Amino acid sequence: MPSLSNTPADTSAHNSQSALQRLGGKIFESRSIPLLIALIAYIVVIALIEPRFLSLYNIRNVMLQVSVAGIVTIGMTLMIIAGQIDLSVGYLVSLAACVMATLLNLDLPVVVIIVAGLGLCVTLQVFAGYVISRLKLEPFIVTLGLMAIYRGIALLMTNGAEIPLDRKFQTLGRGRWLEIPIPVFIFLGVCVLAWFVLRHTVFGRQLYAVGENNEAAHLAGVNVLKFKIQVYALHGLLVGLAAMILMSRIGVGSPNMAAGLELETIAATVVGGAALAGGRGTVFGSFLGVLFLGIISNSMNIIGVSTFWQYIMLGFVVIGAVVAGSRTKEKS
Repeated sequence: MPSLSNTPADTSAHNSQSALQRLGGKIFESRSIPLLIALIAYIVVIALIEPRFLSLYNIRNVMLQVSVAGIVTIGMTLMIIAGQIDLSVGYLVSLAACVMATLLNLDLPVVVIIVAGLGLCVTLQVFAGYVISRLKLEPFIVTLGLMAIYRGIALLMTNGAEIPLDRKFQTLGRGRWLEIPIPVFIFLGVCVLAWFVLRHTVFGRQLYAVGENNEAAHLAGVNVLKFKIQVYALHGLLVGLAAMILMSRIGVGSPNMAAGLELETIAATVVGGAALAGGRGTVFGSFLGVLFLGIISNSMNIIGVSTFWQYIMLGFVVIGAVVAGSRTKEKS
């Protein structure tokens, strides 16, 4: 009777098939895959309606438009994974830009202006993180109050007017390399660094642990208070970077230049699969989220849809993402 044992070729084929099945399982279990599929489907539909949407000029324009919001979204992603949230980012960007624009017009060295802008954002975020963590206050309420404070200070500084840069400090926001805007490279670089931190460092593992359960993280040896302050500081660094890019791109410092940015970044993070309760979120998901919202806005402009309807669509997209996320959590 012939042997029924597997031949080496059969074994190799079986192992290859098993590897493909495991890879497929990992792919389709990822929460980012449904968003990626939806994004591709949306792009195909819009391209059929308006072929100009896929022009190189428009693709470059979309990436430039989402770069500032994308940088802040990565910071917001780290915050939300850690169980925190920041409603003040829009007016903190505006305040930092007004401060830097004022210093620019005093003809101070660019290095001093960069340090001042980043230092201001990091310092204010560290203060917010310390108050919230030490006094065990709700981040939502505290940052809502800070949003009003930052807006008031910016309005007092400028008397409600814009501060023109007179063609100074243009390279960061308007420069190009290989015909691609520099802010796009900065955004992609921030994404890569954040991905590496979350996937391959102790800080990244602690971020998820703190967001999932503060007590458990504390028992595991994490100084939760110190760690949260570090997260706020890192977020502040990205906010300061975004403020510099936005100011350079539009050529002014204005107290209202980033109004509504907090809604856009939180929406992108949630659409990307992060849980507002903490402990869940990915850089790739947030990247897709900010890109999806940016493409929706851009495509609606191209086909002539009113901005008012765009706000309504944004609201439905965010609610849909929250519902989908809650259902996924119930099943898991």
